[in-house]
Amino acid sequence: MRKRDRRNKRPFTIAITSAICLLVLMTAGYAAFSTNLNITAKGNIIKQKTASEMLKEKVVTTGDGLYADSYEEGRYIYKGANPNNYITFSGETWRIISVENDGSIKIMRSESIGNRAWDSSNSNNWARPADLNTYLNEE
Repeated sequence: MRKRDRRNKRPFTIAITSAICLLVLMTAGYAAFSTNLNITAKGNIIKQKTASEMLKEKVVTTGDGLYADSYEEGRYIYKGANPNNYITFSGETWRIISVENDGSIKIMRSESIGNRAWDSSNSNNWARPADLNTYLNEE
């Protein structure tokens, strides 16, 4: 009779052990995914400067270079015969015209795109579809 009791208890013991293991695994998984990690760093953390911030550091009051605009607060413009305001963008050379007060930078291509009319009739009739607009925005 004792042998039968042992045989009947064995599946029950396996089921209880499996349930406890499953419960432990679920608890560990929940704990791992619900933990908030805090990372503390020590040392010199340097904020990256924007292009407009770097340009504003090079403001001059005489000669060629970047000047504070006397008409608009927070705006800077390049002045002079050779203000050294060239940048390379999209494989082409451009010139910085101004640094606006919102941080945007206005640029102009340093070389002309050629002698082009506004539309295909070689006139500048603004009422017609603009071939130049298509050229500038699609090519």
